[in-house]
Amino acid sequence: MSKQSLFFIIGMMIINIYCFGQTDSSSNMIKKKELPYTYVEQMPSYKGGDKALDSIIKKNIKYPKAALKERIGGEVKMKILVDSSGKVKDVKISEGVRDDLDKEAMRLAYLLNDWRPGKINGRIVESYTDFKIYFYTEDKRKKVDLINIKPNTKK
Repeated sequence: MSKQSLFFIIGMMIINIYCFGQTDSSSNMIKKKELPYTYVEQMPSYKGGDKALDSIIKKNIKYPKAALKERIGGEVKMKILVDSSGKVKDVKISEGVRDDLDKEAMRLAYLLNDWRPGKINGRIVESYTDFKIYFYTEDKRKKVDLINIKPNTKK
């Protein structure tokens, strides 16, 4: 085998290694997106506690007129996605009452952006938490009240 043939073969091997041995550098730069957790060691909680949560909801509620007129109320159950910064990123209704009350509950949920995010092994993660908003009318004067705990039935 001549020197020229040997250099040609070695050259072709180097070119093959260079062309086919590369990795896609763009895939190395993209971080894998971590899916939100449903269950975590430390679930998301509202920073001000239940009283602060109730206060914000009471200040911002816009009870739908049709539901109020028809004296319709109930419990809207949701799953709220709290991101790693404590903001509400997504809201899904798991059990609704009716469309207008469900939409109002979702609107209120998106206003609540002061959560302590969930944690796994001390690491902050994006996670879902269950959340309920109660809509109910209290008396014949149609006084509207909304709280995040079971309503007191004593009069």
